[in-house]
Amino acid sequence: MKRFIAILTALCICLAASGCGTKNPGTEPAAGGAPGPAAAPASEGLKLVKKPNKTKYLLSNGIEVKYQDESIETPKGTVRVYLPRISGLVDKNLEARINQSIVNDITDGIRKNVDEINPDLYSMMEGTTQFNANNLLSVSVQGLYSPPMLGFLYRLTDGQRLYLKDIFTEGTDYVPLVNQKVIEGLVGGGQSEETTLREPFTTIRPDQGFCFARDKLYIIFNSGEAGFARGNAIGIPMDEIDDYVDVADRYSGTERKTQERGDLIVRNNNIFVTEKGDIYKKGRGAVWSHYPRITGLRDSGFEDAINGDISAGLREVLDSGALEELPEPPRGFREYSAVVEMTVAFNHYGILTIERRLENYGGYRVPGDFNRLYSYDLLNKKRIIPESILARYIERHPEEGPVFTGLVKESLRENHGGRDPGISAGLEHLDYTSILSSGEVYFDKRYQEETQVVVSFGPNTLAGNTSRITARVPLKAILQETPEEFFAP
Repeated sequence: MKRFIAILTALCICLAASGCGTKNPGTEPAAGGAPGPAAAPASEGLKLVKKPNKTKYLLSNGIEVKYQDESIETPKGTVRVYLPRISGLVDKNLEARINQSIVNDITDGIRKNVDEINPDLYSMMEGTTQFNANNLLSVSVQGLYSPPMLGFLYRLTDGQRLYLKDIFTEGTDYVPLVNQKVIEGLVGGGQSEETTLREPFTTIRPDQGFCFARDKLYIIFNSGEAGFARGNAIGIPMDEIDDYVDVADRYSGTERKTQERGDLIVRNNNIFVTEKGDIYKKGRGAVWSHYPRITGLRDSGFEDAINGDISAGLREVLDSGALEELPEPPRGFREYSAVVEMTVAFNHYGILTIERRLENYGGYRVPGDFNRLYSYDLLNKKRIIPESILARYIERHPEEGPVFTGLVKESLRENHGGRDPGISAGLEHLDYTSILSSGEVYFDKRYQEETQVVVSFGPNTLAGNTSRITARVPLKAILQETPEEFFAP
């Protein structure tokens, strides 16, 4: 308990002295010039420099990452690690240097920190790629189901290894900022302070070990370091510090010239998606609601509108009355009888699509069809209907209309025709126009590397279908231009 009080005291001192619980607004644009970074200190002694611009996309690097089993000899025994190796840089000498740096850095890290590794995990350590976009490559090493114990960040333009100071905006007092977030993580992160800390947390080093991941910045501590009783990694949600982290905004732009695998280069929207879940009692059973929270948009009003749509979409199902007769969950199966699921189906090229579905278990038939799509143009900050993107493309390339129609029919026959021969018979008169009028079109990249064009037909929208059916067509099967051109507003 004394340690917990010490943590709270340290947090209060940090908040009172630094004011770092409040983000700075940007400075006003100079006359005739672009906005500059917000360099005004949050309070005396701490300066948070807000980046003036944020790149719209995280551009997947056009490289391949494969893993090779390596044995590393240490004073405590042999540690086996699956080390990442890259291929696909045009400059093969640079590629070789980066691969050697990865081997050297991980080998040295394992040997220096072997005491942090449970001997039972000596044969199960694995290297993982945590971030692979915008000419940056972040790799980590961890045991089975454990947070990172080592992390390394490399710049693919020249092979330079980047350190903690390199990821923040110039001038930001990142050490006290990270200290505050570490304390917040200790207080609210569910870790037992009695077993986590040997003494009150003090401070990170300016060159503290870290792992740069898409949604979190992990700060890595060894046993005895900064008060920690044993090795640990505290994850800081990236959306809480994104205004002051600009490393992903600096180096992108040369990928198509310097990387060979152009087919792997994909524009991922530079936003954050946090998965949430709640349980609601309904009837004799329970409903689990699973949904995303969207952050990282520079327009807070538009961000609030998207999250408001998500909340309203959940409430529409939960308050509809359709679940009031829900039975108990199947015995030994789940703690809930139904799931209201809102998942991000597509988050690329400036388009965000969220799909709502209702699934039930144990034989209870939910009255009505609750599938719904929520799609947004993040660049123009508005709701859209995804089929308009496809329709514009077919207008430019009318010869692809019959091709798309044929692929939709083929997918429906393969996925649904065997179970319901009436569906196959009803497809004879299906054409491109009726596909758009009867089905809902959206884009999906959840379950596969390649983008799929999905056409979802509700109950009784086609001859022979009494339940919702879907067709999936690989976008590349009809694409005659780049994805950037296809998705352009």
